[in-house]
Amino acid sequence: MKFPVLFLLLLLATSCVDELGTDVVVDNPTKHEDCEGDLLCTDEFVFFGVTLVNGDGESIELESDKVSAFYTDSEEGIEVDISDFGGTTQYFIASDNDLDKIDFAGTSITFEARVSKFKTVRREFIVAKDCCHIYNPEGQNQEIVVD
Repeated sequence: MKFPVLFLLLLLATSCVDELGTDVVVDNPTKHEDCEGDLLCTDEFVFFGVTLVNGDGESIELESDKVSAFYTDSEEGIEVDISDFGGTTQYFIASDNDLDKIDFAGTSITFEARVSKFKTVRREFIVAKDCCHIYNPEGQNQEIVVD
């Protein structure tokens, strides 16, 4: 019984390693060639979500059913219909599905939401990737406080 538990703990503690056992997350890959070979990635699916709150930390109800996020240096973007999520206050602007659009060093993504007829919230985030997943390289607060 100890062996399966130990193996499971070891597997869960592993992030991304190459065939030599080098942790490629720590080594900061800079190009796709750094990720070639047999990689062992965690089974998780990573999202980058943005949350809108007021000064008291309460969720904000948007006037529009749509928020948008776009890659700051290009015209490419996504528009998210939030009515599909049942009034959620967390908006996902990137995920592991976007690995091919995210740079290892980080990609700027601008989030935009209309709070009222007269107020639009806009914030730029940096999202990076390793060989397996996207991540928040600068530890940015993903909560936007709207006054």
